[in-house]
Amino acid sequence: MSAYRRPDVPSMVFLDASGTTIDYGNRWEGSPPDGTYSQAGNLERFAPLHLVADELIDYLLREYQVEAVETVSASGERTVELVPTNPDGARLTLRYADFPGVEIGAGLRKRVMLPWCGCDACDEPFEDCADALETWALGTAAGKFVEMIEHEGPHKGKPSVGYRMEGAGSGWQVVEADDAFEADAARLRGLPDGRWQSWPLRAEG
Repeated sequence: MSAYRRPDVPSMVFLDASGTTIDYGNRWEGSPPDGTYSQAGNLERFAPLHLVADELIDYLLREYQVEAVETVSASGERTVELVPTNPDGARLTLRYADFPGVEIGAGLRKRVMLPWCGCDACDEPFEDCADALETWALGTAAGKFVEMIEHEGPHKGKPSVGYRMEGAGSGWQVVEADDAFEADAARLRGLPDGRWQSWPLRAEG
């Protein structure tokens, strides 16, 4: 199995009002100014996430037994769903958002939007978003993503869905226990050891 390598991305330099180079991720000392929460400047710094998504899709198709299903919305947004030949592997969806950014879908319910916010206050650097995109895509393929659905979750015993991803943390969310909830819970119970499996490698085919 070959190693994944992030594609080269264009170097971009952004200046603030004083002409100083903005060091995203280290812009603010202490709390950011109030007005920055409603501002989102230099969003083009996230555009290379689409290049990273392209490379991840190519890599996963090359290394794993997986099928790509591509759709395009009426507004022109592209979505690629990767479906492993092993039905016990979690599906991975990458939506190329116009923001620009990438929305990740993993398994049945987990969704991650990158950038997480994009406002000036959050001060997100491209590199952190690219790291997260790679962690989710490669981790899902490697079987490192765990999805949980509980009728009595950790939040006051309410129906909840949870996740755990190596390198990306974990969390829970209270949801409605509807028919879809029951179907998803049954799907997860049917997995080996109750968890998503790694995708089969091309070399194993």
